[in-house]
Amino acid sequence: MPAPRRALLVIDVQNEYFTGQLRIAHPPLSASLPNIVRAIDVARAQGVPVVVFQHTMAADAPVFADGSDTWALHPDVAARPRDHHLLKAHPSVFTSTDLAAWLAARDIDTVTVVGYMTHNCNASSVFEAFHRGLRVEVLGDASGALAYANAAGQASAEEIHRVFSVVFHSNFAAVVSTDAWIAALQAGQALRPDNVLSSHQRARAGTSQPTPTVIRSRDFTGTRAWEVLPIARLDGVGVRLHWTDQPYVWHVNDGQEVFAVLDGRVRMHWRQDGAEQTALLEAGDVFHAPEGTEHVAHPQSAARILVIEREGSL
Repeated sequence: MPAPRRALLVIDVQNEYFTGQLRIAHPPLSASLPNIVRAIDVARAQGVPVVVFQHTMAADAPVFADGSDTWALHPDVAARPRDHHLLKAHPSVFTSTDLAAWLAARDIDTVTVVGYMTHNCNASSVFEAFHRGLRVEVLGDASGALAYANAAGQASAEEIHRVFSVVFHSNFAAVVSTDAWIAALQAGQALRPDNVLSSHQRARAGTSQPTPTVIRSRDFTGTRAWEVLPIARLDGVGVRLHWTDQPYVWHVNDGQEVFAVLDGRVRMHWRQDGAEQTALLEAGDVFHAPEGTEHVAHPQSAARILVIEREGSL
């Protein structure tokens, strides 16, 4: 897969969400704002265009009133360079703006969403980008929600953010951390969401993520682990050989991947049910990645790694 042509969409990082009537509650602003700023800085350094959006209502509106202090961009965002700045009056960043044409003119195929709110402008933009044929990424720790209560019921900010993130990742967008996104960006790699069926099956099984398998070469007698992998029985198998000392990131969607260390040492990180897990792999060790899991491999020195990927399974 060719490297994604990304654009970073910075949605409505305005004072209204910090000091106004719509203060973001989860994740806390003390966490999401630094990640937004970091994403902007890394995007600029990597040549990824940054588009900043500013929600704008009438001057006498109770929130986002044009020209007011709470309408203004947060100083940390306002002070940073951007490639495009758009005012908007609707939840989706595409509605009544030139964003679609601007992205098309630059051959952008992937948009990364940060900002506020997870369940309103971010959600509208994610869904519309998906339906327009763009790949979508959401940085879950660089966005946020607030609580609601109305005739339909009530939900906390944490519940809203979590549920929308799960729905995004089930089909519409890869929801990842800022750290994972930066590693993927620097490696020129795509991030992919899960799928509806696997997300549902996992829920029925009572787990949010499958558990990767670490196979040690010492568990085999007289052979190396990768020599006994059933590669020949995989349909549509793709094999990639890497020699690298840089972090290697992938997000499995439609199949399973096997990651075999041929030479060197690699520390593997993954997230299992919200907890960070790690394993140190040495030559001959294998990491078997079930679908839908996010992994980051950090070579401890120059390492030769074999990645075997099957596409097209459920």
